Amino acid sequence: MSRPVVLKGMEIWALSCSAVAAIGSIYLGSAEMTLGVIAGGLLMTGNIYIIRRVVRDVMGDEGETIGDDGRKKRKSWMVIQYVLKMLAMLVILFGLLKWKGINPFGLLLGITAALTALLVVGLRAAAFEEDKG
Repeated sequence: MSRPVVLKGMEIWALSCSAVAAIGSIYLGSAEMTLGVIAGGLLMTGNIYIIRRVVRDVMGDEGETIGDDGRKKRKSWMVIQYVLKMLAMLVILFGLLKWKGINPFGLLLGITAALTALLVVGLRAAAFEEDKG
């Protein structure tokens, strides 16, 4: 299991765990709770995707930072991208919590489901590396 596959697997696991939590909230909670779970799961999955791209750019082959278009990027621009991502996340979270249809506990449940997926993938990758090495 190579690193890019592990990182892409994180996104799939995050969406899967969020979907399971959303299905559970349909039966155990309200529509507002389910909407919050879905929003939290999608928000964290998007966060994982952006972090994966930034890490890939920073940790490019042989110490170079290469973007999608094959050109070298400055590391300072990648730091700016990361800060912009954090600001966007804060604005989105604030907007979701101010919007009356989003349940804050559902949002936290969706975020937690995605973070649980990260833990599972990380542990699986560590076990694979241990078996390999």
